[in-house]
Amino acid sequence: MKRLVLITLLLVITSIYAQGQKDVILQIDNEQVTLEEFKRIYFKNNKDSALTRESLEEYLELFINFKLKVYEAKALDLHKQDKFVKELATYRQQLVKPYLTDSATDEQLIREAYERMKYIVRAKHILFKVPQKAKPADTLKIYNQAKEVLAKLKNGADFENMAKKHSMDPSVRYNNGDLGYFSAFKMVYPFENAAFSLDEGEISDLVRTNFGYHIIKVTDRLPAPGTVEAAHIMIRLPQSATPEQAKAAKLRIEELYNKLEAGANFADVARKHSEDPQTAKKGGQLPKFTPGRMLPNFEEKIFSQQEGTYSEPFRTKVGWHIVKLISKQPTEPLAKIRPQIKRKLSKTARANLSRKKVVQRLKMEYNLQCNKKVMNELVAAINNDSLINKKWHLDQEINTDEVLCTFADDAKLKVGELAQYIKKRAKQSKEDAEQFISSQKENYVNNKIIEYEKAHLEEKYPDFAWLMKEYHDGILLFNITDSVVWKKAVKDTAGLKAYYEDHKNEYMWDKRMQAEIIEVSPSYKLRKTQRIIKKHYKKGSKDQIESHLQNTYEDTTINVIFDSGIYEKGTNKYVDATNWETGLHLAEELDNKQIFIYNDKILEPQPKAFSDIKGLVTADYQNYLEQKWIASLREKYEVEVHKELLDKLLN
Repeated sequence: MKRLVLITLLLVITSIYAQGQKDVILQIDNEQVTLEEFKRIYFKNNKDSALTRESLEEYLELFINFKLKVYEAKALDLHKQDKFVKELATYRQQLVKPYLTDSATDEQLIREAYERMKYIVRAKHILFKVPQKAKPADTLKIYNQAKEVLAKLKNGADFENMAKKHSMDPSVRYNNGDLGYFSAFKMVYPFENAAFSLDEGEISDLVRTNFGYHIIKVTDRLPAPGTVEAAHIMIRLPQSATPEQAKAAKLRIEELYNKLEAGANFADVARKHSEDPQTAKKGGQLPKFTPGRMLPNFEEKIFSQQEGTYSEPFRTKVGWHIVKLISKQPTEPLAKIRPQIKRKLSKTARANLSRKKVVQRLKMEYNLQCNKKVMNELVAAINNDSLINKKWHLDQEINTDEVLCTFADDAKLKVGELAQYIKKRAKQSKEDAEQFISSQKENYVNNKIIEYEKAHLEEKYPDFAWLMKEYHDGILLFNITDSVVWKKAVKDTAGLKAYYEDHKNEYMWDKRMQAEIIEVSPSYKLRKTQRIIKKHYKKGSKDQIESHLQNTYEDTTINVIFDSGIYEKGTNKYVDATNWETGLHLAEELDNKQIFIYNDKILEPQPKAFSDIKGLVTADYQNYLEQKWIASLREKYEVEVHKELLDKLLN
């Protein structure tokens, strides 16, 4: 049987430490645990506690139990189970994110977005669509068309007319290129950048986005109203309406406007007459929204109102409206909405800016070197047509083992690996072959550098290594404790009941009173009422007492309420006020009712029923199983503890 060995002073070990090896505070069989690990966990969990020898020793005992459980979990190969491996990988995927972003870039983007959220911009645009996989020649053709239109605009051509004539945005047919008001995160990032950099009335140069080329004109800039609460009354009028329908709709909205002007309640008019079924039942109230969510002229009318006022009738593409501004909630302080901005950034193209910064840094840090000659040979070998006809092949053989790039001393990327990477993506491309291969090579190298960085984070960043160890050991601790203690206590009903029987005297009721609280209303003569209750009181005699009181006082409204219970001292003020004397007592007399209490009998201390305290017994049984388990682990494994090292934490 192995035993716990407490080592207080070992000169040999001390001399080994002096030679520069890590301090080992705990050893379980052949596994060593350093003082540094104990120190980190102790201070993380005892930030507000005074540092004393006693507190360190107490925590050391808990730490030994923790490490024994984790050691047992590893001995049972729980760390090799698929469930554990997947769970740890999931946590790691989240934990690596801060190490793969550039904090300075992130902060700059957060502040930029917040400053833009303080304003709304109204803009028009002309879109020249460029298919995602357009060939360079086709892209150039579209670019030149856009340049021609831009030149005309710069020479004074009407923007709206040019939008109707040239824009490939389908919405141009009803908005003439007007996108309405928007703030940060409402448009793709390059578009947003251009719009917020323009002055009112200024026209941009060509702006490239995933959609194609844009020409943008800013027509207005206002302080952002923040979150808007508004209501509307709507009369529907489709774009295809006849002149008669249009006239009728206009007359109808004017009638409703006149009702409002005559003093009618806006919500009432909306409920009765609005033809927007989703909002009519709510008095016309719209869901709260921020700029860019509604039709441009709809928002324009709302933003021009003062809180509590409504607009004159106006028309949109869906019909006639009267809008009322209920409230505006200004943009909240950055400190409050920083997490929200951060989440939005992570879902947009802006997140790539931070990743690009990291990749650039890693390329320099790892001294990325690529062989242009090998790359050129690959480009020459790939059959251009095979990139689009899904029949991938090479025009000439390549040495797949030839090294294309090296970085970080030991990382090598072979040209054959890149060829396979391109092959998988070739069917998605209609780009020029050389351009496509170059972009895929860039993506491949970037991904490999990020993969390498992820795989070596524990080596580069000690804090990350400790964090991963905490998650590793924490998951193992949970899994084995769940199996050995928590689930066992729930499933082992026989053991649970046996534990209760062995410990039932630890779950005792104190002395208790079996009593009945009697409430009589309305109030009549106190002593007479008390005599009637005393005379006719017996269990289940509520109706009899109530009948006698009604007959005595000739009042059929008299009501008697009985409330039976068993009470410990301190749990009922009426019982406590009787000094625990049996019999009938006046508990309280109020204006409209009298409260009596009948102390029936005193119950002597006795064990609580298992069914009443099953949850408490289960928790105690779990604790019992855990203590028994810990004792068995301390017997099973040889544990050496070097308590003298605690002095290093005190000095």
